[in-house]
Amino acid sequence: MSMMDRIIPDKIQIMFLDGLNKRLGTKGLSFEQVAALAAEREMDMQDLMASPEQDGWQYAGEFPSELSYVCSAYVSSMYKVAGLYDGAFINATE
Repeated sequence: MSMMDRIIPDKIQIMFLDGLNKRLGTKGLSFEQVAALAAEREMDMQDLMASPEQDGWQYAGEFPSELSYVCSAYVSSMYKVAGLYDGAFINATE
């Protein structure tokens, strides 16, 4: 991952680092910095990557005011807004 961060940093930033930084409460850290901070907080990278995103997280990418969803989270979010979960707590991105 570290090598990929050097070769295609923009793609790695969008695909991995923005989310990992969000989970740590940081911004703009490289993969090495994320890994070091996670270790400092007694987390391994598997635990960090397995931490679910939260509904409403926004990233600074091309459309910073827009929410980002993969298709399944988008559908789940639509169901949530439509009231299909009948008041149950659902984190659509989980």
